[in-house]
Amino acid sequence: MRKNKGYTPQEQEKLKKIIQERTGYRIKNDKLLEQIFTRSTYSERKGGENNEVLEFIGDQVLSYFLVKKLSGYSGDWNKDGEYIFRLREYHLTAIKQELVCNENLCQIIDSWGVAKYVVAGPKDWPNGLDDQPKARADLFEAILGAIALESGWDEVVLERAVHKMLSLDKRLAILVPKFFDMFPCL
Repeated sequence: MRKNKGYTPQEQEKLKKIIQERTGYRIKNDKLLEQIFTRSTYSERKGGENNEVLEFIGDQVLSYFLVKKLSGYSGDWNKDGEYIFRLREYHLTAIKQELVCNENLCQIIDSWGVAKYVVAGPKDWPNGLDDQPKARADLFEAILGAIALESGWDEVVLERAVHKMLSLDKRLAILVPKFFDMFPCL
């Protein structure tokens, strides 16, 4: 965690490279890159924009593509033109919650090694980001929100980013069968 904004050109390049490797999208705008990593605790004191709205956008993008994937993974059209789900709504909710819980998103960000680039204000300093899984989960969503805005909401780019960021197919291949095993009549 940092107490001041600003990255060296080498740090900017490193962050862009990590984000591209993990999402399939390269952030072009250096100011947007900085905003992704700026917490409101910093901007409240020093001014400028922070990552809260990016996080909100990323959360919605994540939800959309997870619901899209889950509906295709757990259902299909029948001969009468009805969409038949093999899992109930509460099963889908449980799977989605497991995928997007703070602990899961935090582990992903930790594996990227980018949390140390977060710029935070004094309210964050006593705890540090190591004790705030939500702050690191917010960073995951802010990255996705920034990709949405900078790509012009390109659905192909966003879907690829969600799949890569979550290793979605791999995780669903593990999660969904557990629900079928728990509820064999489905």
